[in-house]
Amino acid sequence: MFPVLLGAGKRLFSATDKDRQNLRVVESETYRNGVQKLVYDVVH
Repeated sequence: MFPVLLGAGKRLFSATDKDRQNLRVVESETYRNGVQKLVYDVVH
């Protein structure tokens, strides 16, 4: 897995919320070479 975070605004991971972040998968795709693309959204 090679996580990449994109975007602007409030930081997704900060010192105060290291314990847990609720995420849900909004898009996924598997390529022929076995690489998977998973796009998550933060659940508030």
